Amino acid sequence: FHSNLIKFFSFSVVALVYIRYRQVKELCEKNELKPVTKKLNKICLYLGFIACYGVVMVASFQETNVLVVHLMGAAMCFGLGTIYEVLQVSISVLLYPTFGDKLVIIFRGICAVICLITHGLTFAFGVAAWFQFTGTDITKWERKDGGYDLHLISVISEWILAIVTQLFLVSFAGEFRLVQFSEPTMSPREIA
Repeated sequence: FHSNLIKFFSFSVVALVYIRYRQVKELCEKNELKPVTKKLNKICLYLGFIACYGVVMVASFQETNVLVVHLMGAAMCFGLGTIYEVLQVSISVLLYPTFGDKLVIIFRGICAVICLITHGLTFAFGVAAWFQFTGTDITKWERKDGGYDLHLISVISEWILAIVTQLFLVSFAGEFRLVQFSEPTMSPREIA
């Protein structure tokens, strides 16, 4: 159940990444915005999709099953997700004042900085803890196994990173209220 919920979340974020991409693309086409905005938007689309794939990897290959693949997925998810956030803050700044709210941009900036810091802490303390680990099962880390305090700092940082990332994504809700979807047209072809 847990892994399916994470996969569902990942596919929801894929939709969010695509909607944000299309929103910025439309704004670039309708307004005279700096060309870099269009390039950053395209980069964000790919980074967002790859980060979401990382989430699917984390859910599919849990820590107790295939640790290396799980860690690769986490690196994709959090590493590329953090870069996505930083670039989205840049896009938000480039769109302002034509589009967006100053307080929302500041909130996104704070979230991105927190994610940069906690991502660094997660990685640095996680690696340091790994080298001090002397136990037999890394999925059941105990204080006597060595590196426990470092591991704890890494895990707490990872949870803060995950929560702040979700807050960052929620910050798009106000802007998405301005998005209007039209049902796609469909023209069936005749079979010859």
